[in-house]
Amino acid sequence: MNYGYAYATTNNVDVYSQVGNYIVPGLKQQVETIFVNGTSKDLYVIFFGYNDLNAILNPNIYYTINKRYSKEKVVQNVIESVQQLVKMYGAKHFLIMTAPPFDQFPAFKGIRQQETTQLIKDYNALLQSRLLQKVKGVDIKFLDDNAWLLEQLAHPEKVNVKTTSEPCVWGLGNTTSCDDAENHFFWDSFHPTTKVHQAMGEWVVSQLKGLYEFKHH
Repeated sequence: MNYGYAYATTNNVDVYSQVGNYIVPGLKQQVETIFVNGTSKDLYVIFFGYNDLNAILNPNIYYTINKRYSKEKVVQNVIESVQQLVKMYGAKHFLIMTAPPFDQFPAFKGIRQQETTQLIKDYNALLQSRLLQKVKGVDIKFLDDNAWLLEQLAHPEKVNVKTTSEPCVWGLGNTTSCDDAENHFFWDSFHPTTKVHQAMGEWVVSQLKGLYEFKHH
C-alpha cells in the first residue's frame, strides 16, 4: 500500500506544505492518523527527506514553524516515526530510501550548489548511522537511490536519454520547452521524466528481490 503524499515533510510541527486549503500531512502525522492493517511480517518503506532539506535551504517557500530546523531534527523525526510503527504494529522490517541528489535538479543547478550537495550527503550519512544506533531489535535496510540517480545522470545512456541539463517544460533553472521528452532526463525543474521513473522502479524491484527474496508477478 502506498500512503505517500506529494510535498510532505517528516513532521508538520517543524515545517509543512499546503496546497490550496489542504495541509499536507507529514510522515509523523501520516503514521499517527492513517491506520493500516500492519503486521510484523510487513515491509515498511520510508522515502522522505527532500522537502525537509529544501526547507532548511529555502524556508520561505514552506510553512516553517521551527526556525532552527536542521538535518539532525529531520533524522529524529524519521527515527520517531519508525519507533511509532514498531509500537503500533510490531513492525520488524524497514527499508529506508536516501534523500535524492536534488542538487543536480535544474531548479538547483548553480544555486548554492556546494552547500546543497554537502547537506544531502551529511543527511544521508546521519540518517543511516542514527537509525541503526537508536532503533534496536528490528531489521533496517537502506536503498541508495541517491547513488543510483547520480549514476544515471553521469551515464544517461543507461536509461536511454540524451539530455540531462534541461527539462522539457518551462520552470525554474535552465529550462525550455521541448517536443522530445523521451530524450530528456528531467520533465520539469524538479522531477525526472516517466522513462526515468520507470527505470528507477525497475531498479527498486530488482533490489527488493535481492534483499528480501521478493517475488514480483
